[in-house]
Amino acid sequence: MRPNNNMSTNDIDDDIILSVFPSVRGFGFAVFQGAWTPIDWGFRHVKGDKNKESLRKVRELIESYEPSVFLVEDCAGEGSNRAPRIEALIKDIAALAAKKDIKAHRYSRARIRECFAEFGAVNKHQIAVAISESLPEFPPQLPLPRKIWLPEDYRMCIFDAVSLIFTHFYFHTVKPQTRQEPEGEGERL
Repeated sequence: MRPNNNMSTNDIDDDIILSVFPSVRGFGFAVFQGAWTPIDWGFRHVKGDKNKESLRKVRELIESYEPSVFLVEDCAGEGSNRAPRIEALIKDIAALAAKKDIKAHRYSRARIRECFAEFGAVNKHQIAVAISESLPEFPPQLPLPRKIWLPEDYRMCIFDAVSLIFTHFYFHTVKPQTRQEPEGEGERL
């Protein structure tokens, strides 16, 4: 998935990007400089008032890394099926980024799948494999494929956060002239 000679990322190679992907137990995050340089990633567990604690921890990440771009899921977009608490959290996280005057973008699950489909990855595990094959830092964290009777491995949220970054660069460097973004997706929040 690395860019070829036709994929110019010069305009946004120096951006510090923070991507956050909430779950029922906390949130996965990834911090990149440009498209191919991971700086930090992980999962933050939260207890108690999960939304309040998540916002506090996201604020700490923003203050620590001072991102110029912030990415979250578009819960209203096609393919999204998030619990109301998670939707409210994502809305609050986006508001926090806006308050800090950070360029924020959101991408639906459908847009993420569209990005990775060109590389033969159509489900979450295949997307995680594609990411780990593109970035040598990630294979040790790759969860095994999920069995339908088991809950999703919390580490998958890290790959979800990275998938937002790949999707952001895909639609801003690979396909900027060939496809108009649907209203609400990929736009500043």
